[in-house]
Amino acid sequence: MGMLSYEEQYTEIGMSKEILEGVLGAPQVHFSYPFGGRKFLGTKRYYNADSIKACKALGLQMVCANYHGQVHSWSNPYALPRILVRNWPPDVFRKQMQQFFKY
Repeated sequence: MGMLSYEEQYTEIGMSKEILEGVLGAPQVHFSYPFGGRKFLGTKRYYNADSIKACKALGLQMVCANYHGQVHSWSNPYALPRILVRNWPPDVFRKQMQQFFKY
């Protein structure tokens, strides 16, 4: 299965936003692409220009993808890098984070 169409992405992201707003009782302006890698994984790419267009149309202001990097003043607010964190035991978490930060 390939990438969802713009309309499908708009609907799915919009439904997620609406559910969160209902649960939290507050407008949501942040989002994170699920498995939001910049590259294709097999036949799937987890976000594209249509994803960004849908987020803008839904009033989102900042969206995280899933790739390593630093955020700068010139970073695209609809494709910000983030560090993936799993449900690791503390020693594994510490080891993973030491790859990015010097203590």
